[in-house]
Amino acid sequence: MTRNGVPIQITELLDLNEHEGFLPLTYDSKKSGFYLGHLDYDEIDTDYPEMALSDVEVSAVYSLGFGGNFMECASVFHSASTLISDFGARAFDTESLSFLDGKDLLANATKCLELAQEQ
Repeated sequence: MTRNGVPIQITELLDLNEHEGFLPLTYDSKKSGFYLGHLDYDEIDTDYPEMALSDVEVSAVYSLGFGGNFMECASVFHSASTLISDFGARAFDTESLSFLDGKDLLANATKCLELAQEQ
């Protein structure tokens, strides 16, 4: 399946509502993945009041993370851009304490992919 111009395939059949931990996938024909977690809205509201999600209906809050591998970084940002474009999700970056749009996410993914090629 190609999303946002990059082939991303989840390599295991998983229920994302139940799965937590490393989510393996193939990204641009290379093995990669990222860490998937589920967060409680109250926890988010307390830890990141900048999100101010009380004005929207929240059905689920997922945490996407990566280690030091830049392919994982690219996987996270491309996957988040797909969640935004295909499912109307919102992406909040805990580093900048701001929401990112699809364009921001793809720019970050491109930078991570460039860094991965240098590794």
